[in-house]
Amino acid sequence: MALRRSLRKGAGMPDPPIDYLIIGQGLAGTTLAWALLRRGVRVLVLDAGEASTCSRVAAGLITPITGRRLAISWRAAETLPAAWRFYQAIERETGARFAHGLPVARFFPAGSPAAAMWEKRRADPAYAPFIGGVDAAPPPGGLPGGYAGFAMRGSGFLDTAAYLDASRAAFAARGAHQTATVAAAAVKPMPDGGVAVDGTALRAKAAVFCEGYRGAANPHFSWLPFKGAKGEILDLRLAAGFPRDRILNGSGSWVLPDARGGFRAGSNYEFGATDPTPTDAGRAEVERALQTWFRAPYEVAGQRAGIRPIIRASKVAIGRHPAHPQLAIFNGLGSKGSMNAPYFAEQFAAHLEGAGAIDADVDIRRNF
Repeated sequence: MALRRSLRKGAGMPDPPIDYLIIGQGLAGTTLAWALLRRGVRVLVLDAGEASTCSRVAAGLITPITGRRLAISWRAAETLPAAWRFYQAIERETGARFAHGLPVARFFPAGSPAAAMWEKRRADPAYAPFIGGVDAAPPPGGLPGGYAGFAMRGSGFLDTAAYLDASRAAFAARGAHQTATVAAAAVKPMPDGGVAVDGTALRAKAAVFCEGYRGAANPHFSWLPFKGAKGEILDLRLAAGFPRDRILNGSGSWVLPDARGGFRAGSNYEFGATDPTPTDAGRAEVERALQTWFRAPYEVAGQRAGIRPIIRASKVAIGRHPAHPQLAIFNGLGSKGSMNAPYFAEQFAAHLEGAGAIDADVDIRRNF
């Protein structure tokens, strides 16, 4: 492993010039790095630079109402506005575009359990902020007869690849990014309370592991109950003129107009999978779910897969190591990562800098 200390030393900057090493530049690592940098903290992000990772594959959906039970997403009243504020601020910082607000048109068969659930939900005042209309227009090609639906407010998607690329360029320009593969075992707590990386001159006040599903092999946090969930997404080619002004969500699947002029459809869950390679079985599963409600003709133009890092339900897992507080982790974003990452990255950055506590329901030292 060859690393060089690429952070520029400014006037009066103490040696070493790094406060936090962030291991991994996926969604978690990128968002935490921004949260720390915006506090004036000195950061070095170490990332292997892989072309295909879960964060890059992810659709980046941001949806305040989710699942077959049409539940309000966990902590949506806090995480949803925080996400849009954060991404829009980083867009201004980088000059890139990656945060796309779009309504979600949600459909379900009339007379189904989901339709009955919707009748209950629409009468609940807690849902009012997230419902933009009770008559979602069906997509071209129509729907199987007897469907109902609604339009979701405050929804959209994060173009995760564009976000990661723009952020990496911005970090590199600040001397805050290094392409390198770092084994978690090589990051050692030091007697003085800092950390060091074996075989290098790197030293820092603390290290935060943001490794996604690879965190399951991190020896420092081997006691966390990682459970990966593989998801597969299809790239679709649809007829010219197919509307791009909304995200379609039917019975267990969705169709998203991506930022590059195409469409994407997904996704499935395969718990316990460790191989992120796309499969024929995964494609067939996504298509079966899609074809229960989507009637427009399409061609599959590509396929991608990734393993979501899930530690506990769909909640983030963050905190310091109980015996070595200079080692920390930010992981477990799962399928709601794009929505949850900014709120908890800001919270964790504040905590790391001594300015606040971690919520009890996400703090690893209170839950495991």
